[in-house]
Amino acid sequence: PELNPPISFTPSILGIARWIETDVPRYFPDKELLPATTYTAQITSDKTWSSGFKIVNPEVYTFQTAELRVRVRSSTDLDEERPGWARLIATMTFSYPVNAAELRRSIALEGDRGNEVKDLAYVLRLSDRPEVDIFAEESGGANRNIASTEFVLMSDYVKQSHTTQSYTLTIPAGLTCKDCGTGLPSKAAFNLSIDAKAPLVVNSVNPEMTVDGGFIRIYL
Repeated sequence: PELNPPISFTPSILGIARWIETDVPRYFPDKELLPATTYTAQITSDKTWSSGFKIVNPEVYTFQTAELRVRVRSSTDLDEERPGWARLIATMTFSYPVNAAELRRSIALEGDRGNEVKDLAYVLRLSDRPEVDIFAEESGGANRNIASTEFVLMSDYVKQSHTTQSYTLTIPAGLTCKDCGTGLPSKAAFNLSIDAKAPLVVNSVNPEMTVDGGFIRIYL
């Protein structure tokens, strides 16, 4: 191993190098690189190497680990106790852990004008503990630095209308992630919707006769 390789990194990357060919060194970091981070590498040395040459290369190279990314999947959750009422359930999955409190401050949910409720209230929970209010004092959430890769947004129930109600979930650029050098590279916007009220459908009409008259059965 080459303990004093002819390369330096910013931010620093601890590790060792090995010459895998006479003109090709390979650097082996001691641990994983930081996520969503831009590194610079400079090849420089005053040493004369076994080949008899010195390295004279003033160029600086840059490379970046994978950016923070987010994807969202959503669904309509019907209220079993109140027919005709529903809410949004949206699961946000990030490529790296993000801080729950920062995410809650950053996201915005805005509805179209024709919706039953334009500014829809919601709560934010961890996907593996959706029943726990992580921001409540009694859960310790207000005093802990909670970070996760997956969160669930659950809106209040609203009346369903005869048309689909559309909402836009926005996550701004710059949202940070744990140990990341840079945040979300650009604004992320996702279209969410509450399904329209299911129409009343008559499946069949069956007239029946009896000795006293008759009646009609209507099946919905």
